[in-house]
Amino acid sequence: KQPVAKWKGRIKGDTNPVTTTAALIALARVDAKNSASEIFEKAMGIDYNQTDSRQTRLDLLRGVTLALTREFRHSDIMLSTIRLQYSHDDLEDEDADSIWLQFGFHFGGPEIR
Repeated sequence: KQPVAKWKGRIKGDTNPVTTTAALIALARVDAKNSASEIFEKAMGIDYNQTDSRQTRLDLLRGVTLALTREFRHSDIMLSTIRLQYSHDDLEDEDADSIWLQFGFHFGGPEIR
């Protein structure tokens, strides 16, 4: 693993949608709270409709969703999450766009099996 500071700056100049979306996902996973504005700025610069690859479009949405996910630890046994997600579905007769706001609450210690 490389420290975020070593590679974070290279995202801004990247013009390849495949490597850009992979980097956005990686950045969102390791530093979403501090890097959300950079993730959104770069993601908004990619023309979703002009992206030919379905996987690249999904990765773009995944990076933004990860950047919009927040976790709050209230105590050792209580955790909550909030997530804003946008989904675009290509259907046969029409397209469907959805925005989801999800709240999660977790009570208790780790599950024991």
